[in-house]
Amino acid sequence: MKKENQMAVRFRTQLAELSKEELLEIFNKEVGGRGWTSARAFFLVELGNAFRKLEVDISEVTNYSGGFSLNRKAILKANKLVVI
Repeated sequence: MKKENQMAVRFRTQLAELSKEELLEIFNKEVGGRGWTSARAFFLVELGNAFRKLEVDISEVTNYSGGFSLNRKAILKANKLVVI
C-alpha cells in the first residue's frame, strides 16, 4: 500500500476548515503565480478537492488536464466559481 503524501494531508486538513469565500480568496491569490514546486502542486490539488467537498462547481476555472487555470480571478456565484 502506498503511503499518502504528508504535505497533501496537511494542506487538506488546513483547507477543510475554511469557508467557500475563504477558499475563493486563496484561489484568487494564486492567480498569476509563476512559481511551480511540488508543494504548490499538492496545495492546488487539495484546494480543488476542498471546493468539491463543499459542492462548489469549479468547471469554469479548470483546465483541460483537470487542474486549475490560474489566468483569471473568479467570483462565487450560485455555488460556482465564475471567471471575471
